[in-house]
Amino acid sequence: MSAYEISLAVVTLLGFLELHLTTVVVVIAALVLLYGMLLAKGKGLVHGKAFINSIVIGIFAWILFILVLPSATSSSLAQVTYWVDWLFLSMIAAGFAFVLTVLVYPVLAIQQAKTK
Repeated sequence: MSAYEISLAVVTLLGFLELHLTTVVVVIAALVLLYGMLLAKGKGLVHGKAFINSIVIGIFAWILFILVLPSATSSSLAQVTYWVDWLFLSMIAAGFAFVLTVLVYPVLAIQQAKTK
């Protein structure tokens, strides 16, 4: 990977962050609220079954995001041909799946705490 490709990735990431700053702030606020609710239950942050279930959901979401994200940009998987395209698509999908996993975990942990 050349220095040009790395700088292009960094500039793209910063531009995406600037463009979607409101969404980032809302997601952070949701994370603080959900994890605060989890801590308010007094059960701690570690829930094994909820962790494993959220990881499984994240893996399925990663695969789904790989399939869906090209069409969200008026593209298709057929146009993803270069290794850098696959790398960026996989990384972007992994980022969205990670955010979903982190958001789903406290919900599952709270549900698990309710059933016990």
